[in-house]
Amino acid sequence: MRKFRGLSVLLFLVLSFVGLASAGDVTIVLVNPGTWDGGTDYAMGGAYVGPYNITVNGQAEAVICDDAESVVNSGDSWTAVTSTIAGGLSQVRWTGVNIGAGVDGNTSTESLTQHQEYEAIQYLAFLIMGNLSKPVTVGEIQWAIWDLTDPGLVNQSTGKETWGTLTSAEITSMDSYIQQGISNDGGSSSQIVIYTPTGYGQEYILTPEPASLTLLGTGLLAVAAGLRRKKPSRAVSSV
Repeated sequence: MRKFRGLSVLLFLVLSFVGLASAGDVTIVLVNPGTWDGGTDYAMGGAYVGPYNITVNGQAEAVICDDAESVVNSGDSWTAVTSTIAGGLSQVRWTGVNIGAGVDGNTSTESLTQHQEYEAIQYLAFLIMGNLSKPVTVGEIQWAIWDLTDPGLVNQSTGKETWGTLTSAEITSMDSYIQQGISNDGGSSSQIVIYTPTGYGQEYILTPEPASLTLLGTGLLAVAAGLRRKKPSRAVSSV
């Protein structure tokens, strides 16, 4: 059975066209880690990088791992509780992060609240989904997510970490993505659904594909245009 780095909880980001998913328990099954189109596994630094393939209550999903602290195996199953940023983060794994000066390429100390940390993770997860044709880029962003939840995971001088070694170029890019995540921690909370294991398991992030976002934006623009074309039958005065 192949082992790979994972989380104690699973985090998914979901874009809901109707509204946020309601809270509740779901059954997660890990199908395989880091398997790309064509069935090719991709790893960086000795760890499989996303998207991972899972099922949620039997439905196949491709997700992003947000935790480097636990190990799970293909075929493992567990129960996870559903949360959203908007609905509250009392049941998720991460509680905020402090990154010291000189760690992860920072020149000064960075402190993120729990809300900011998950929004930074969300931003980076969307970057992954927008770069699926670039495995190296995906790997660097994946490591940035892992380092945001486990600061100091990578030795910045040697590139050494538990599973292997990152190159200096990969570290430089990873640090850049960490900074992008920190700078963009004010994203829309309505796009996130978090699945946190109630015991053993990992945390993953489910994101809509860029095409879905484009279609949604196009649809909203069409609706807005239609509304502009409809003139009111009578004037309405404001009080």
